[in-house]
Amino acid sequence: MKKHLSVYLSLGLITAWPVIGQGFTDSFIRDGVKPKDLDRLTEKARTGRAHLSSLGSGFFITKDGYILTNHHVVEGATEIVVLHGETAYRANVAAKNKERDLALLKITLLPRATNGVYVIDGLPTVPSLELSDGCRVGQTVYALGFPNPEVLGFEPKVTRGIVSSMTGFEGRADIFQMDASLTGGNSGGPIVNEYGSVAGVSVAVAHGASLSANYGINMESVFKFLPKYVKFTRGVPGRKLPADKLVAKARKALVQVLNYGQGACERIVRTETDVMDVKARESDTRFRKAMLDARMCKLKKEWEDLKDITDWILDARGEVGDVREWNNLAREELGLHLVIVAEADGRDVMATIKPICGFKEDFAVCGKPVRLYGGREIRGFPVEARLDYEDESWVWRGELKCRYDWRGTKEIRVVMKRTGKK
Repeated sequence: MKKHLSVYLSLGLITAWPVIGQGFTDSFIRDGVKPKDLDRLTEKARTGRAHLSSLGSGFFITKDGYILTNHHVVEGATEIVVLHGETAYRANVAAKNKERDLALLKITLLPRATNGVYVIDGLPTVPSLELSDGCRVGQTVYALGFPNPEVLGFEPKVTRGIVSSMTGFEGRADIFQMDASLTGGNSGGPIVNEYGSVAGVSVAVAHGASLSANYGINMESVFKFLPKYVKFTRGVPGRKLPADKLVAKARKALVQVLNYGQGACERIVRTETDVMDVKARESDTRFRKAMLDARMCKLKKEWEDLKDITDWILDARGEVGDVREWNNLAREELGLHLVIVAEADGRDVMATIKPICGFKEDFAVCGKPVRLYGGREIRGFPVEARLDYEDESWVWRGELKCRYDWRGTKEIRVVMKRTGKK
């Protein structure tokens, strides 16, 4: 035992160990933990001096026990416990940053035959994930975590999606948006790429953001946050892993983070408010149903319904999957190829549009797609219209003359000219 301790100390794997009597103690609490045990895992919880206030997710980034998670997952905790499989460990906060919403936890290990801990050359290790250089728009990613465990079960869950945007709400550059579904409890979990490396850290519901949006903290922010003494491994893109092997690898490094607050009170098991969770789940349900309806309308060639559904998806979620392509297809089939915008004295105005030729209808509205003759197969015909507008002082007139030779919806701006005083 003394030989092992001298090795650990020389490698810097053990720091500031508490002394109990003449020996040392590690972070291990117990094996075989079940959901019913969570309220009473620590001595303070058993004696009523602490309560389980929230649950979140995290993951090992080093083999000696460093764990990455969100700051809000551990905020206000008097005790932090992590569950790796059915094994519970007491964790300490090694670093935290509220603005980046990141926290680094550390568990200290001794050699023992526990679930998920391996002894290699006399040193205890845990499975860890490599960190990638980041992600790109359109890249497939997988998000793992423990969303709403008391409702959805305590087994880890995985969702798949693509990176939608490299910026978050209000244009934040440290957060990216994706369509892999997240809810309360996913916070702090890994977002991995197709090579099995970490591409970001999940934020279940980003504060100030749309409840229908799903966000991850990007790797640039993670690297700026991590202390220099943390010796993580960089992931190198190679052969893409099959989804089942990729998920299995990530799950081995996944942990559930338990936040114990001071004093006895009613247990709360989510990192977000119940209202936010309900709204997020309802939004996710509407979005998934809309995607299914859109696919069905495309197969049935119900173009009007497809346009309306994809308009809603693009407004609610932005560029997601093939939705933009479906939307353009529906507009082409319906002949919705043109949006007319009238400009008078440098401002957009609601001018009256009088179609002359090329229009399917006798009436058109500024700023909304209008129906033209033709469709996907007919191109190269003239489109003309007259625009009239009056403000408090002037009468304005404009003319639209163009030739339909494009594919998809196009915006045409008509600059109005004064024709006289009102």
